[in-house]
Amino acid sequence: MYRNYALESGFDVRLGRVKKTNNGNITNRHLVCNREGNPNTSKHNKTQRSKALFRRNCKAKVVLDIILGTLKYVVSDFFEQHNHKLFSKGNMYLSRSTRKLDYAQEIFIHNLLYSALQGGPSVRGGLVSDFKNARRDLNFYIGGRDTKFLVDKMNDRKKNVPSFTF
Repeated sequence: MYRNYALESGFDVRLGRVKKTNNGNITNRHLVCNREGNPNTSKHNKTQRSKALFRRNCKAKVVLDIILGTLKYVVSDFFEQHNHKLFSKGNMYLSRSTRKLDYAQEIFIHNLLYSALQGGPSVRGGLVSDFKNARRDLNFYIGGRDTKFLVDKMNDRKKNVPSFTF
């Protein structure tokens, strides 16, 4: 519910602190703005992307108290004020939470790959990096089986057409 509110308002949400009982049951959960936290000003390794650029010490969050023994929760605190600019409706597709491709979009990308058609982000959804990641995952799944499939197909063709060589 808070994630839907965040999408409509123009910000991303991530999981914050969680409180547990001694036996591991969750009693309290914080859902915070993704820009919550202080920027890390210490020197960081250049090979790692700095996450400090995104932190703005935003206090917007919702605190949920879980009712033990049930699947219900109560909103105990709600802080609405942000200290940074929010996404506009036109740029909300760039937010991290909306960039995840669902199963239907991944199938659509796979069909585009096999049919040699190309489509921009407005057609298929997601960003170029999401498209590359989906293609990487597909290639990882196929692995060495793709080569075997091609060789088997060519051998079958050679059986049917005696003059065929490869």
